[in-house]
Amino acid sequence: MYNEDMEQIINRYSCGGVIIHGGKVLVIASPSRGTISFPKGTKEPGETDEQTAIREVREESGYNVKIIGRIATTEFEFTREDGQRIDKAVTYFLMELADDKPPVQALEESEDFDVDWLSPDEARAQLTFDDAKGVLEKALQAYAYKGQDA
Repeated sequence: MYNEDMEQIINRYSCGGVIIHGGKVLVIASPSRGTISFPKGTKEPGETDEQTAIREVREESGYNVKIIGRIATTEFEFTREDGQRIDKAVTYFLMELADDKPPVQALEESEDFDVDWLSPDEARAQLTFDDAKGVLEKALQAYAYKGQDA
């Protein structure tokens, strides 16, 4: 795809999750990028959105999770360091822990993430991107509607 200036724009689609447990929200800090966000990643061929979200959360956080419901899809553009423009959409799911097992180590050596559990107020203050803050609010509303306190 090209924009009006004939610059090539690459479309990317990812899925991820907002995990709430014990009144805390799981976030992923990426020291190399200087960001705090929710676990997410690129869909692989043949995967459903739900399968992608569960796999990515497990790879980035080490936790086994299950989906409660779809929260939102965000869309944004950015430019990589090499100048390539990316148009990205991310579908997020509200999730909870599937079991009481401790997290396993990240499945991929290339994953550079620190996992943290934050209160909703801490998450609001520390999430890097405004769209993630909006997703957090939708997740908290959905969780409260489900009859849980976050």
